[in-house]
Amino acid sequence: MIDLQIIDDIFHIWTDDIYCYDENGKRYYIGKCRFTINLENTDVRFFNLNNCRRSYWTDNDPHPHVNGENGQACLGSVATTIAELCANSEIYALVLICIDFLENVNISDPAGEKVVNWDEVDAEGNIIVNASEIDAHTEFCEHCENHFREEDMHGDAYITINGNGIPINPITICGDCRDEHYYYSDHFEAVIDNNIDDTDYMEEDEEIEEEEEQDDEL
Repeated sequence: MIDLQIIDDIFHIWTDDIYCYDENGKRYYIGKCRFTINLENTDVRFFNLNNCRRSYWTDNDPHPHVNGENGQACLGSVATTIAELCANSEIYALVLICIDFLENVNISDPAGEKVVNWDEVDAEGNIIVNASEIDAHTEFCEHCENHFREEDMHGDAYITINGNGIPINPITICGDCRDEHYYYSDHFEAVIDNNIDDTDYMEEDEEIEEEEEQDDEL
């Protein structure tokens, strides 16, 4: 555990890296997690902070046994123990049992068998990257050089204008980079780098028209 905070009477717990084990002793890297505990209604929710994967429930599940839509877990027999501990306000024991839940997976279960979508960890502690998952379900942003899911990508953007005033060599960027480092140019009818001033490439008539439009907006 890294941190524990009480927010609106709900316990929020942040973990260090979680590694999950199946019945055969295989180990998988789940990631850094956060979970919440509501003592009043025994509700426990789990969230993954850096390594959600496509699994049984959604394309962004925190853990094989946790639904990515709402953080609800299929707790099995652990649910009874959690209810008893909540009733007795045994926070320390609750935290330990929740972490233990995250560290185990039942591969005979339809949800648990999806643990293979997470990266396996070898005996020396090296993460064996699940390349098929990265290639199939994420895309690469050529600006920040990180992988993102398809819905978080923007598409093509241009960082170069050739001598004829034509954008060339598009790169693929994520939505965040689009918002921070690029803008849509009406002149080029394309998304271009913030460092490119499209007015440098406008004809005189086009510049006058743009200035008139700006005056009308004022």
